[in-house]
Amino acid sequence: MEEAEVPLENLHEEIHHSAEYSGESWISWVALSTAILAVLAAILVCLLIGTAFVGAFIALDLSRPVAILFIGAVGALTACLLLFMREVFLAALTQRRVPVHTARIERT
Repeated sequence: MEEAEVPLENLHEEIHHSAEYSGESWISWVALSTAILAVLAAILVCLLIGTAFVGAFIALDLSRPVAILFIGAVGALTACLLLFMREVFLAALTQRRVPVHTARIERT
């Protein structure tokens, strides 16, 4: 049984080209979605803490809303971190290198 060979010599250039020319809308969408999910996770955590304290002071069983808020907060935070990892990956692929001779700081 023969294994299929995958041509790897142009893979790096192809990934760099697709990341650089895929359009700024994709990168903007990833950055905006990351920020929105981070804020959503923070809001859900605040609501979770508030609901837990309200449930402690009144005679209501708020364990189900607390569990739902916790699952939502963890889900939003997980999605936020995954999108952030994708954003860092895109930034690393589209990084522009500055030639060494132009990056030197002249000392006087």
